Amino acid sequence: MSKQQTHHAFITVAIIIMAAVAASIMVYAYILSTYYGGNVQVVTVQGQVWYCSSNSTSPSDWTATLSNVGNSSAWYAKFNTTSSGYNGAVTMTWTLQEDITGTWTDQSATQSTGVTLTGSAGQIVYASSDGSQALNKNWGSSTTTAGSYRIKVVMTKP
Repeated sequence: MSKQQTHHAFITVAIIIMAAVAASIMVYAYILSTYYGGNVQVVTVQGQVWYCSSNSTSPSDWTATLSNVGNSSAWYAKFNTTSSGYNGAVTMTWTLQEDITGTWTDQSATQSTGVTLTGSAGQIVYASSDGSQALNKNWGSSTTTAGSYRIKVVMTKP
């Protein structure tokens, strides 16, 4: 038998052994049962940011947009949940954005709010440290030049 024939015989035996081992593993990997956990319902928060130039207690004074606000004039923001959803503690990070040549750009003015959402529509959270209206942030002190501004709210679980 030549060296090449011996080499081919060795490879053939090795392949047969590997096939036998694989077949035996497949026998041991036989599925005994399959189990499933209960359903997991994932919810989100849906809502809208509203604005008011006077931080009014009247809901009708709040609007989705403001116009003709003078430089440095007071204006305030709140978040209103619009459907049922997440129930639990959240941290809301409010960031002033300015439209700079068609791109909304974060500004340095921010506010962090720690609050517990109830999971129901119609919950109001103001841009204050605790979500209360009394401490609502006046964004006008950060809008001292003419331009288009908005508030971005990012909600995270603490």
